[in-house]
Amino acid sequence: MSLSLENASGGNFCFVSAGLTGLSGAATTFSTGATTLQYSNQGKILTKAQVSGGTTPTTDGVTGNAFNAQAANTVCCYAWCLDASGNVKLVQGKVIAYTDTSANSTKVELPLIPATLTPIAYSVIKNGSTGSSWIIGTNNWNATGITVDTPVNLFSWPSSPPLTA
Repeated sequence: MSLSLENASGGNFCFVSAGLTGLSGAATTFSTGATTLQYSNQGKILTKAQVSGGTTPTTDGVTGNAFNAQAANTVCCYAWCLDASGNVKLVQGKVIAYTDTSANSTKVELPLIPATLTPIAYSVIKNGSTGSSWIIGTNNWNATGITVDTPVNLFSWPSSPPLTA
């Protein structure tokens, strides 16, 4: 079944912009700008109250394992999701070598999202040449070498090819 038909028949959507913010400074927290997040999970309409200064997850929402560290000269895409109970889950994509920082030619892969999670946003984190080992949810957003691209708020999970950084 095509992705668009699958989404239309019991798919997962976020009906308002999550307004994901707060991925900056000497913190490991995040916020959502939407007063109430309205979303669907496996066809059910659900709501999630606004999050202000929420704790960024420290384990992957799919595997349950601690996140893989990003070494210097790497980039990674993280999917911000909600489960059917309204819990914020974070899914780590593949950590990719990132050395061609001026050409925007590094392919960044979107993580795979299971049907039990509704993606609300994604963020791309770059760890430059001056960085050291960095783990989302554990190390501060403003750690040396870390660049957090502006989060992309979602209606549904993109079916496009990999991103570039």
